[in-house]
Amino acid sequence: MDFEEIECLPIKDFRVEQNCQSRSGGFGEVWDAWHKKHGRVAVKMFYGLGTLSDFKKEVTIQAKACKHYNGILLRGIITHRTNRNLFGIVSDYMPAGDLNNFIHGYRQERIYSWCLAFRILHEISDAMRKLHEFSPDKRILHCDLKPANILLDRDLHAKICDFGAARFSTVSIDSIPRDNPNHVCTIEYAPLEFFDTSLRNKKYDVYSFCVIMWEICLLQKPFAGCHRDAELLKVQLRNGGLANSIDQVNVGEARDTNVLKNILRSGLQNDPTQRPFFDEISHNLRQLILGISEADIDSAVASAKQRIMSERGIQSFDVSKSRYPKPLADIFTTGTIADDIAYSEQLIPPMQAPQGDASFSSSVAPPPPPVVTDADCTRLGKLLYYSDGWEMLAARMGLSFNVIEQIKEDHRISVERKTAMFREWCRQNRSDKRRLVELMYNNNVSLDCFEFLDQDGSIRQSFRR
Repeated sequence: MDFEEIECLPIKDFRVEQNCQSRSGGFGEVWDAWHKKHGRVAVKMFYGLGTLSDFKKEVTIQAKACKHYNGILLRGIITHRTNRNLFGIVSDYMPAGDLNNFIHGYRQERIYSWCLAFRILHEISDAMRKLHEFSPDKRILHCDLKPANILLDRDLHAKICDFGAARFSTVSIDSIPRDNPNHVCTIEYAPLEFFDTSLRNKKYDVYSFCVIMWEICLLQKPFAGCHRDAELLKVQLRNGGLANSIDQVNVGEARDTNVLKNILRSGLQNDPTQRPFFDEISHNLRQLILGISEADIDSAVASAKQRIMSERGIQSFDVSKSRYPKPLADIFTTGTIADDIAYSEQLIPPMQAPQGDASFSSSVAPPPPPVVTDADCTRLGKLLYYSDGWEMLAARMGLSFNVIEQIKEDHRISVERKTAMFREWCRQNRSDKRRLVELMYNNNVSLDCFEFLDQDGSIRQSFRR
């Protein structure tokens, strides 16, 4: 499924609890919400987004991933215009929470039997196997696998989520560059190559998975004394890291214990070439659950679910619509709810002018030569502190993805609309135009293309003297 095929859901169709609280994430917050068609859903809102491409990439990869391995169902996206642009990913709600709480959230007591732990580990490894075999010439690398990014459905089946750091890798190359060396992740689950190289491949996810397995087996947080201390963590990794405590693993049956220890010994190696692939890991974990009866698994699931509900003070994972009386849009807007940018509205050609402002028009005449080039617009957008240049500026000012793509396809219209967009930015911000023109001058942006910044030419003239 491509990004353009994903349904855009109006924000007015979502409601939340009256005194709702969100769960923080890397680029925004996740809300427990109710949708009039899909019922209870999880809404991940991006409002600290670095780039439009980050949002589109995560949506696209999640859509392909959930279809490929029966993961968390993607219901749609939200693009919402208010005093700031908001973007959201709408997925099925996972009522049992995440694996991190499942492991550590119950007074440090193990609430799961080993047969359920084996099933969860097998489901994670099998899902990763399928992602790494996405197509004959491509694979999906997650690159941020950790318990908080593994959710449990109502029957405690594991589902991988949060593909914000995920990447496509071609089979022929088998590794991808780390596009942002300062990418923030939970470093306790990152292998040594995260710090020492700029390449990632399938073995990167294998290491992260084995850290999760170690955590489930020992009921401990990995590298608890190294939180966010990269230098200390690197020292510990080079000295053996978690592999030094593998002998503490004991799940009762000697055979089962040996299977887990063997996976951990190979999977926690600092040398990626020494780690197994997920097909081997999944096969070995499958052997652990083949001899367990379905009745034993069902009993283990029922017991763990009862403990979770007891801790939360609830009788069931089911909820009613009446629990969600408050419009989601009220959290992000004041006064009246702003218009949604739904797909049905995204193909309209004009950029509407604010009331009473004739200077910002969708029919701005093309500027006189020299014309505004894409490079000029991109450089100017970056000077206004938007990392993706004019595209990010356009999104923050209310243009939808389809409109931005339409601008990019038609060069003549792109000149008109980009110029109109920068005019409106200046009208809204009323910033120091001289400073902006100086930045343009120093960054080789054609000043005459943006004459509206300096209509009488005095600022430009001062720089040309």
